[in-house]
Amino acid sequence: MKNCKIYSLVIILIVSIQNSSAQEIQLLKTTHFPHYPSASTISIHNGLIYIIGDDAPYMLIVDTDHKILDSTRLFSSTAKRIDKDEKADIESSFLSTKKNKTYLVALSSFSTNKRNKYAVFDLTGKSKRPKIKTKSNFSIHGIDDANIEGATLMNKHLIMSNRANLTNKINHLLITNFNLKHGIRYKKIRTIPVSLSQELGVTGISGLTYLEKTDILLFSASTEKTLNSYDDGEIGESYIGIIANASTKMEGKNIKVDKFINLSNFLGNKWLQKIESIAVESETEEYMIIHLAADNDNGESTLFKMQLKK
Repeated sequence: MKNCKIYSLVIILIVSIQNSSAQEIQLLKTTHFPHYPSASTISIHNGLIYIIGDDAPYMLIVDTDHKILDSTRLFSSTAKRIDKDEKADIESSFLSTKKNKTYLVALSSFSTNKRNKYAVFDLTGKSKRPKIKTKSNFSIHGIDDANIEGATLMNKHLIMSNRANLTNKINHLLITNFNLKHGIRYKKIRTIPVSLSQELGVTGISGLTYLEKTDILLFSASTEKTLNSYDDGEIGESYIGIIANASTKMEGKNIKVDKFINLSNFLGNKWLQKIESIAVESETEEYMIIHLAADNDNGESTLFKMQLKK
């Protein structure tokens, strides 16, 4: 009888944990894009999602139900995927406003001399042609292997994330200034390490987005067995991280993550997904609707729409 009671309690506990997790995050929609390669960054503005693949010659534009609406050419290549040695490696993007106009700014990873560009799109103008600019040098004190994979504006500052790998095992947030005319202020970048458990393996931050109203910094992260910022590696688990009171924590010497959620049980796929970017569609006091982009290094892309509890 005693064993039966213990067994019943165990079942109740397991069900409670499952229900709690189900309430924390819920998958709403999955959309596969076999024709569009390597989705590495997404941004949302006025109900439109702007998707850029790190080796794609054009940007894809979809609505929040992932229906394809338009596209914009970035580079002259006519290949489906730009060669690894030649690609600009666009890995992050963020929105910037000036004189009632909204601009999408997309950044290269700055991991090699050819991956040194940033593109500026006027989202409120009629012109579809982006301005592509080149930065000749990207050297940051304390960063041995540059690999910028996330970017977002927080108040007046640009926050970028430098992704960890098996050789350089610490993720860093890079804090500096940005303006549309002069770009990133490279000479005055402050770096802050982000504490992620090494028990999970080396997990690299792959995307950033900031919610000003609630002062939350969201990030996507994934494990990938690679020794450097250039080569791809075996795909592992993917995560969402939540940093509360983010603007205050940017003043510190080290950032601890408030919530770190493994996505494997929620993505509804039997294959592991390398989540590369995160963007917020809307938010309430309790929940936010988010979109995640996955690039599994196979020349295809997947978007996930989810409800996430704050």
